[in-house]
Amino acid sequence: MTNWRSVGYSMALLLLSSSFTPQAAQADFEFDGCEGHEDSLLHAYSLAFGRAKDAEKFIGDNLLYETWFGDWSASNEARVRENMGSIVSHSLLGTPRFVCYPSGGCDDDGDGIDNAIAFVYSGTSFEIHICDDFWSLSPEAGVDATDVIVHEVSHFHLGSNTDDHCYGDEFPSSCRELAINSPSLAIENADSYRLFIRDATSLK
Repeated sequence: MTNWRSVGYSMALLLLSSSFTPQAAQADFEFDGCEGHEDSLLHAYSLAFGRAKDAEKFIGDNLLYETWFGDWSASNEARVRENMGSIVSHSLLGTPRFVCYPSGGCDDDGDGIDNAIAFVYSGTSFEIHICDDFWSLSPEAGVDATDVIVHEVSHFHLGSNTDDHCYGDEFPSSCRELAINSPSLAIENADSYRLFIRDATSLK
């Protein structure tokens, strides 16, 4: 199981707006326990595509890349591009099932993940579990709902299949240190993509 800490598969019908941010058709998504939150989840999922797509052009031999993925090489860049492409394509084409948990956290089934904001089970794709703290996220707090969706989409087994080697919400320096000390781990780390996308889209 992979999770964000701190605080059936089908093709989606996507209606592209003039700003190139897709709007996902609600009928293509599944919701379990998410009554009243469907629109906000769809909005966050749609924005994940736009942010990841905008960030792709910043992948290369530059300071932003090195900050989150370490020393540049052609082979490492190719891996980052492949993983980012999976995030983009799954945000565009994937139609996940959202499972929302009641107030009090995500530990109703005894998994011991009551401090999570969202999570996916290892080895699975297109099912995102949403915890109660997800609804209190805001950009002012340094992370928003779309950041979390990007993080979780990167975990999908039929895609980037990232892991959690560091979390950058409370300790961004830990992910910068990972990039310096172990670029290969940074390239397979979910929050490295979230942080790269966040910083890249602030530059556009």
